[in-house]
Amino acid sequence: MNTLNDESDPEERQEFIWHKSEKNVPSSELKTLIEKIVSEKLHDGDKIFNEVDNVEFAEFDNTTKEKLLNELYEIEIKMLDSGKESDSFFVHN
Repeated sequence: MNTLNDESDPEERQEFIWHKSEKNVPSSELKTLIEKIVSEKLHDGDKIFNEVDNVEFAEFDNTTKEKLLNELYEIEIKMLDSGKESDSFFVHN
């Protein structure tokens, strides 16, 4: 279980839970894509900016990048409210 905090507002605390086995976690290529999105500031919270389409990766080609973006958009992480699964968190464009 992970918790995201907005340190400036304790009321904005959200807990998450992700039910995945070790074999179903994101690939190393997807992790590379995510790291690039974060380092290049190509997102705002859960929204990926369209500029990610113009980013070149030495690690993989554009076809693989599209596949990885689709994989990223399909990830669903459940939110916890008062210890119970409620809504879901998705990354989107």
